[in-house]
Amino acid sequence: MSSRVMPLAALSLLLLGCAHAPPESVTVNLALINDFHGYLQPNPALFGQGQPGQLVGGVANVGGVIDHLRQQDPQTLVIGSGDLIGASPAVSALWADEPTLQAMNLLGLQLSAVGNHELDNGKAELLRLAHGGCDSDRPAKACQFEPHWQGARFPYLAANLLDAQTGKPLFPAYRILTAHGQKIAFVGAVLKELDQVVAPKGLVGLKVTDEADSIKALIPELRAQGVDAIVAVIHQGGTSEDPGRDCHDLQGPIVEVVKRLGPAVDLVASAHSHQAYTCHVGRIPVFQGGAYGQLVSHVSLQIDPRQHRVTRVQVENLPVIPRQYPADPQLAALVARVAARSQAVLERPIARLGTPRLEKGVNSAGESALGDLIADAQLAAARPLGAQLALTNSGGIRNELALAPGQERLTYAQLFSCQPFANRLTLIDLTGAQLRELLEQPWRRDPVEPFQVSAGFTYAWDARRPIGQRVVPGSVRLDGQALDDRRIYRLVVNSFLADGGDGATLLKAGSNRLAMKITDLEALERYLVQQDRQGRPAGQGEPAGRIRRQDG
Repeated sequence: MSSRVMPLAALSLLLLGCAHAPPESVTVNLALINDFHGYLQPNPALFGQGQPGQLVGGVANVGGVIDHLRQQDPQTLVIGSGDLIGASPAVSALWADEPTLQAMNLLGLQLSAVGNHELDNGKAELLRLAHGGCDSDRPAKACQFEPHWQGARFPYLAANLLDAQTGKPLFPAYRILTAHGQKIAFVGAVLKELDQVVAPKGLVGLKVTDEADSIKALIPELRAQGVDAIVAVIHQGGTSEDPGRDCHDLQGPIVEVVKRLGPAVDLVASAHSHQAYTCHVGRIPVFQGGAYGQLVSHVSLQIDPRQHRVTRVQVENLPVIPRQYPADPQLAALVARVAARSQAVLERPIARLGTPRLEKGVNSAGESALGDLIADAQLAAARPLGAQLALTNSGGIRNELALAPGQERLTYAQLFSCQPFANRLTLIDLTGAQLRELLEQPWRRDPVEPFQVSAGFTYAWDARRPIGQRVVPGSVRLDGQALDDRRIYRLVVNSFLADGGDGATLLKAGSNRLAMKITDLEALERYLVQQDRQGRPAGQGEPAGRIRRQDG
């Protein structure tokens, strides 16, 4: 996912009511984080805080910001908007993300919406992480950091995530918290398009309903309980061209959801798109605080307690800069303990790179240098089994690969942060006609992310052509030969794509499927080591030109 630049200064948004609240109003403060993804340690700045590459965030520093807010208002409510875990760096993922949830407990998190990545390992594993226990299909990771996992001390919320057998919500739909005598209802929801971003195995036994309909159905019940404000915490998001102001240009799936919520909802905390913005849709404020713990969203709700209504909303995204506030000592101690336990695995040197930095960002044609490398690695792993080409999804590439000054070899931690899902490679046969149709599928999704392709496979596309016909006729070639619609081609993809993830539904119709034992991460490590041993370290600084755009 791409990230838009946001100014260093905190973003402020004054959305409702007068410039000065009446003296009888009550202010309730919220601190929110979204898309934390297990980033326990500081990580390179993405949202404009400091210089490019400067380390920001880190859960101990997030705790420092929230401690500062609590000093101003001890009754500050601390909320999460989903994807606290999943797609995590190795320092968390090695331990089934239990240290991250332990950090959320220490942070005083009071609730979180369910995000799509909470379901990376399915219903049973999420329930275990939420409620405690060691019965896991990941025995090498579960309960290895602590002898017995006690569970999260906060509830997950999801009004629209149902148990397929009972038809009832898997988690509570809402929770009412009280601060300064005011009752604030938080209603959680996950994006309804889960089947596009979660592998089918992660959705077994689950059903997802519409976000807005599920939230609106609860309004009478909440009003009957005398709540003073209703906050929708929705793991869905959007983008803005001008995110640093009171923006009205928010785009993306969250916009239609908010439009349908109705006037009873006072505020929408969004997530999922890893953007930083403070906007509103109609009269409803909508915001998001980036990702990876680099921002904390601070919300002030001014409430008229006589009328049980919100009179003003103020939102600011606070940068999490190390040493700006004292780091939370309990969280700092936890991170130090996790890092020490993980050090031997994480610091293992792997191989040299052919360039100091391989970025995951794509060029105007949709190709990235890192995508080229990963596709080549997967093809090399599967070629002995007959693979002729490899495709991979940009969304599965989570971080760049970059050597620090003086660093000779990439470490395992860096590889893991790039390919954290451990998806197994899968071989599939498609006809040439099916392969061309598969290449068209990314244009049916938002955002459009063309598949990354291995060496020897090339094609061109033209945005001026209709959706479904974007790939230029005759441009698809394998080893210089034009694609034959009737010929069978053997390709390798990761298991997420093979099961139809990221909109690649046509892959489910492929034949002669073979699941390999090797994962995408293992394939990448093996390829880098082999290339390094042969004296030609893999990777080049620019995309190789395998994908061309004709309208650019």
